[in-house]
Order: sequence, then structure tokens, then C-alpha cells
Amino acid sequence: MYRVLAPLRWLDWQPYDAQGAYEVASALGADPALLPCLVLLAPAHTAAGAPGEADRIVFPIQEATPAWFRTLFGHLARLIGPTARPPEESWHERYFRRIRYSFGAPVSVQAAIQRLGVSPSADRVADSEAFARVRAAEQAVRDALVPASVAAEHPGHHFTDCRVVIHSGPAGATVTENFYFQGTHTTFIHKPVDTVVRDFQHTYAAAPARDELTHLLTLVLNSRDLPDADREEAADAVHDLARVTAEPEPDTAIARTRVQRLRELLVAGADIAQPALAIVASVAGMLAG
Repeated sequence: MYRVLAPLRWLDWQPYDAQGAYEVASALGADPALLPCLVLLAPAHTAAGAPGEADRIVFPIQEATPAWFRTLFGHLARLIGPTARPPEESWHERYFRRIRYSFGAPVSVQAAIQRLGVSPSADRVADSEAFARVRAAEQAVRDALVPASVAAEHPGHHFTDCRVVIHSGPAGATVTENFYFQGTHTTFIHKPVDTVVRDFQHTYAAAPARDELTHLLTLVLNSRDLPDADREEAADAVHDLARVTAEPEPDTAIARTRVQRLRELLVAGADIAQPALAIVASVAGMLAG
């Protein structure tokens, strides 16, 4: 990854072109719908073209939490085993390399990925064996990656990245409901508001700002000015915010990201913007405290 990210200048603390993520996905042959994801490439693959199914293993990132990443990388570390590392650089070498990097011209995504094929490898045989071990255990790793919040709320059933259709009612008057599960998120705007709010209150009873977030969720779901896509995303963000703040050690970085996104979304809802943004400001103040 270092050999790819360094020439792309993604190792500096600065904004990057989000479109570049889709270029990387295309160059790696990964479906953009799986972003964000981790892609492992077979060592035998050359940079002549995008790798095929047999040359890559893709793990979609379902939940950006330390616990989820520890689970993923813990399994991979055990499967891959010890890896060869380049010799340590002196501070002089690091300094001059950074100077060259700072004044050099960024390269394209394709050129950066091509460097993977020409960079020296300490032990291609060992790398290939490690790749094969990950491939053999791929499904077991996926099964272990159910987000902790989902496992805690639904110990018997887990639905991730799938569509569930429920048919109910007597013959001739069947009602069909579609639910889309993407990681810990599902579709809220096509369910009765009272049901969504009641489930929210029950699920996040321990959230410090449960009452404020319940009011905010109600406003979002009842808005007529917010487009459906924005209402759905805002409802997702409220659920995320409640989940994060209810954890014993809340991830404040994720919480602040959700707060900022809510601010951006709610501005477009003229009918609820004033009270909704006031709640968001109140919750943000709690996080800062």
C-alpha cells in the first residue's frame, strides 16, 4: 500500500480528490459498490491489466470502528504470518526522500499501481502461500466480521449487504415491504414513523442524548422538504450518532463526522431546519463537553 499511496501523495495530511478512490477501484478490478473496502492482490499478478477474481480478495468495510478493524486485521495477521520488512532508513535518507517527494510531480493511479508489479519482493513464494491461506479462510473471516452493534441487537440473525422482502396480508391484498441492509444500516423512510421511533428508543435506551436524538429522528422522518435520499441518510446518521454515543468509550471522531453531515443535510429541509439544527448543536455541545 505504501508504494501505491506515496506517489499519489495520500500520505500527507491534506484533502484528496475523492474521485481517485473510484480510479483505484477500477485499476484493482473492484466493484465501486463495495467501497470502502480492503483489496488483497495475489503476488503473482502483474500490472498489465486489472486483476481478475482469482487475483484479488475483497473485504468491504462494514463498520469503521477500532473493534471491527481489530477483528479484520487480527484474522489476516494470523493467516499471513510474519512478513519481510525493508531495512530501516536513517533520518538522512528519510529527509532526502521526503524532499524529493515534496518537489516531485504526482503520478496517476494506474502508474502508482504499476509500481507494485516492478517493486522487489522479498519472498514471492511465501507471499503466494499467505495469499492462498487467506483465500481458503475468506468466508470464515467474513462471517467473523458482523458489526458488534448488529450482533448485540440481533444475536440470532444477521443481515448484511442484502435485500429482504416481506409479504404479508390475505390473498389478493398482499402488502410488500422491502428492507435494504447495508452494514448496520437499513431503510427507515418506508416504514411507519411511530415504529421507527419506538424501535430507536428501545435500541438506544442507554444513549446520553436519546431524547434529543429521538426528537431529531421524528423531525427528519416527517420532513416534506428533504428529498427521500437525504431523509434516509439523515436517519442513518441519527442512528449512528446514538449508537456511537451509547458505547462505553464513544468514538468522538465518528460522532463529530455524523454531526457535521447532519448539519449539511438538514439545511435543505426548510420545514425542520431551525429546530433540527438546534438539536444538532445541542448534541455537538454534549460531545465537546
